[in-house]
Amino acid sequence: MKRQIIAVLVTLLATLAIVIPLGLSALSASQANAVNGQDETASRKPLLYRMLAYNDKIDSYQDELRMDFILRVKHNDFDPSCADASGGVDTRGACNLSFVYPYLGSTNQSYYRRVKYLNTIASASSSGQPWSGAYKWAQNQDEYFTVHTIINSGLYDYLTISIEGDLNLRDTSSNVSDYKAGGTDEPLNVFAVVGQQQGALSCGGISWGWGIADCGTFKPDTMINAPDRTSNITSSLTANGKNFKLYMGDCMGKGADLQCSGPYSWIGWNDQPDLYGGNQANWGMVTDYGFPAYSDTSVGSINGTNPGTAPSRSFFTYWLNPRGSTIYNPDGICSETNSYYYQWVALKDSEWVPVDELTPEPVLVTGQQPSPNSVTTTVGKQYQVSRYSAFNVSPKDPRYLNNPDELFATDKNGNPMPAQNSDGSINFKEAKEKQDLDGYFKFVTWPVTTNRDGSACTVSSEV
Repeated sequence: MKRQIIAVLVTLLATLAIVIPLGLSALSASQANAVNGQDETASRKPLLYRMLAYNDKIDSYQDELRMDFILRVKHNDFDPSCADASGGVDTRGACNLSFVYPYLGSTNQSYYRRVKYLNTIASASSSGQPWSGAYKWAQNQDEYFTVHTIINSGLYDYLTISIEGDLNLRDTSSNVSDYKAGGTDEPLNVFAVVGQQQGALSCGGISWGWGIADCGTFKPDTMINAPDRTSNITSSLTANGKNFKLYMGDCMGKGADLQCSGPYSWIGWNDQPDLYGGNQANWGMVTDYGFPAYSDTSVGSINGTNPGTAPSRSFFTYWLNPRGSTIYNPDGICSETNSYYYQWVALKDSEWVPVDELTPEPVLVTGQQPSPNSVTTTVGKQYQVSRYSAFNVSPKDPRYLNNPDELFATDKNGNPMPAQNSDGSINFKEAKEKQDLDGYFKFVTWPVTTNRDGSACTVSSEV
């Protein structure tokens, strides 16, 4: 099959959702011990063991921080029971772990925000349901991080962590190169702070108090008071050329001089769109315990699931292309993104592989609405996204008959794939066991972009 894909295909690959069974076998004791040569004295400095997934393509108007990673800390430096499992939030800094990041990005690199711990691990004495923690995270719409599981290896603990946070990056620029296809580099430093939080960081000339969320005068070079237990966990990404890319939500120029960052894959925020649990993009969804039935006025009723299965309407895709203007783009060059590919991939022996029980090959989705495209900005498009997104739902569900798209994995004969349940829910436990996967799944998608007349889209050689 010939693919009419925009030339910046690789840079437009988007990570939209991830699933973490708690029995993550990607971290073995031998691997853990090999990290930086574990000796008799444990370092308290937090170490990024592996970045699993992060929202590295950030729209200037839908600017959200999303990350999954494994962090190494000294054994027992972090204790999840410090935050009550029913209330869940570390209100006193007692959990000995937090993260800070530049909320305004390059606009003001001294303006940092702290993200605190939300407990989603039920204690042994908890009377709650086994799925209560995972369900709490699926419902989250606020700025927190959570720890899904703790894996001990000798002197160190390895924490599987998800972060959901807000950003407020620049929306405009006078530099035309900032509007190039594929986005422009945006520095974003995420610091992990382990141990006693009080006094660990300064804000201006005073201590950055735990009750203060933002600091407008934080300088990492001089205001980290505990360098032996603080580290920039994203520095290795920058060193390897895996920077964050900022996609401007508008275009610049007209006609042949029109510059746009390119099609953008929507990242969910709050209830835009409304998913199982009511909020966010289910980033870091844990399926081990199954989920209860859920309903609201927007999504209707969604079935509960058995352990290892993600409910229907847990994941979505929608591509926005701001090149839809007939005034500024009269020839319709690269203006249409009404088709895209998606695929589930997973870790196996720490390498990414296609999930054979779901999507052994990329799946082409066609007919995204509205078409033809008239989008000129990503501002205020949440209602369009909520109406026309593709979800993992049954293609026979009457609630979605007006939307031609769904994320429902079938074989060449149209039969559901083994891990694809008829109601749209996905059995990740079966997919893991059949293929002997490590247990971490990632949903990726990339656009098919054409000119307005349907001919192949190309971009300039400068991109």
